[in-house]
Amino acid sequence: MFSRGGASRALPGGAESPLLRGWRSFVEKLPWLYLAACAIAVFYLCEDEHIAMHTHWYRDNLLWLTYGHWGFGYDQLIAPFRNFNFRARFLSYFVEEVDHYLRLYLYQYGRVPTNFSLAYIPEFASVWLFYKLLVNLAERRLSACLGVAFYASSVGFTSGLSLVFFPGKALSNVAFIVVAYVASEMWKSDPEKLFYEHPLRCQLAVIATTFLALNLDEAAFFAPVIAPMLFPSMFLGRGPARSAIGRSLLNLLFYLSPVFLFAIFVLIVVPTITPVTWGYSFNFIGTVLSTNEPPEHPGFAVTGAFTLDSLYRNFLALLSRCFLPSWSFSRISIGDKDPLKELYLIGIVAGLGASRFCNRTRGGA
Repeated sequence: MFSRGGASRALPGGAESPLLRGWRSFVEKLPWLYLAACAIAVFYLCEDEHIAMHTHWYRDNLLWLTYGHWGFGYDQLIAPFRNFNFRARFLSYFVEEVDHYLRLYLYQYGRVPTNFSLAYIPEFASVWLFYKLLVNLAERRLSACLGVAFYASSVGFTSGLSLVFFPGKALSNVAFIVVAYVASEMWKSDPEKLFYEHPLRCQLAVIATTFLALNLDEAAFFAPVIAPMLFPSMFLGRGPARSAIGRSLLNLLFYLSPVFLFAIFVLIVVPTITPVTWGYSFNFIGTVLSTNEPPEHPGFAVTGAFTLDSLYRNFLALLSRCFLPSWSFSRISIGDKDPLKELYLIGIVAGLGASRFCNRTRGGA
């Protein structure tokens, strides 16, 4: 017989086999093993020789965000809205600013690791959420454990801990996992319900996480796509054709509300704040269309180097570094155009998606 936690064979009389007892014991100890691994990782990364530090982190961002003052006030609240190449990464700069101030404050009590960051808390927590997400998707704890092992040992996750520069992309991964996990819980409770028919707390969790993620980094622009791709039944209404289309459109508009709020924020609110506080007009659309490209990054826009091809390459690089182990064959860089590596990665992603449907077809056996 097969159990939800993995395959095992029952002994005559209904007694559990030693293999099943050992597996259950391992699963029960898994949270403690994970906490121990996190503690080991933190102690390892406390030593400066185990980390890499980007020069912008202390040469530019430290001064631009703190002004050389160690008190936290109104100036610090508006510091993330300075002209950082017209990029809407306000929440990332705010997290980095808090990290700088908190580390400087703690120096009076002793030495603080150079790479100290509050972003470590959600990054470590995301691994546990990723495990629970995989349990919901694969319905096998062993598959979930293997998936977590791949993710936690990947270049994307480990570099988010060991490279001291900017928390935007590392926290974007956290946002992806949070959105996918909450959506999986909604889908698990009732696969037939549309998104707006699920409990309000779940809806707000997805909407709030998506809006905050959009203020982290451009990589987080993939966040609104995750739930519809993984759980299309939550966005396709059933019933009479006209009624189903209307309900689906209303559901989709509600789900995309954080995207509309983000557009209002970067197109209206922020351009109202920046001329008064920093003497410049924030032009998000101009950056996208390359009409006000920063001099140090010429052509960084849709009409320049930022094309659909570069978006595709960034997407492959993101998947390669976040969901595959750091083998030389599976790593795909942004400029790498080896079709064999692309087919290898796309095949794995397609296989993971197909396995979910095959598992449901077999009835979870």
